[in-house]
Amino acid sequence: MKADVQTAELQAFVAVVSTASFSRAAEQLGMSQPTISLRVKNLEDRLGVRLLDRQNGVVPTVVGRGLYYRARKIVDGLKEFGVAASQARQLELGQLRFGFSTPHIAMTALKTFTERYPRMMI
Repeated sequence: MKADVQTAELQAFVAVVSTASFSRAAEQLGMSQPTISLRVKNLEDRLGVRLLDRQNGVVPTVVGRGLYYRARKIVDGLKEFGVAASQARQLELGQLRFGFSTPHIAMTALKTFTERYPRMMI
């Protein structure tokens, strides 16, 4: 078993279980259905277990159900990570430290900055 699970494989697996369909998962992720199928198959191969029962529709196996919740946490965490990075890049989130030698200039600058970037910590 290879332990180097790929993010794209987890995203595909989560989308398939969430939508109960390879084609709907592909649509949700903006990819082709064969790409989603390949990613899930690669994940199963890496883990050495069947995650999905494909006989009567698409349903997770017992192992697949247990791993789905863990995979979902990882995928959701990655989304949150991306949002936080975007907010930091746009100065909507983060922390600012600075020093001024003249207090009245500092207070004016701080007021302007906090009005423009209210979510930044100072």
